Amino acid sequence: MKDYPTDKLRNIALIGHGTTGKTTLADAMFYVMKSIPRIGDIAAGTTSLDHTDLEKKHLHSLSLGAGFGEWRECRLTIVDTPGYDDFLGDQAAALTGVDG
Repeated sequence: MKDYPTDKLRNIALIGHGTTGKTTLADAMFYVMKSIPRIGDIAAGTTSLDHTDLEKKHLHSLSLGAGFGEWRECRLTIVDTPGYDDFLGDQAAALTGVDG
């Protein structure tokens, strides 16, 4: 992996209500950064950040997902959070993580 100076590191948390497109946005960002070969589909269970069988079955994220790519000489770390109220702790953890 390439070494990046700290001024070239960016951490992004995608936070919002359930089914608003956070995971789809993350896949689109990874695709544009050429981190993945195609944009995944929630209904088909092919998104890059929804890994578990339960996430694929219920068609929404149940845990944090993270990935990275390079954009304009910066390393972007993207954290996708679950959007339902039951998972507010994951959203708080994501914000703490990307702030550091």
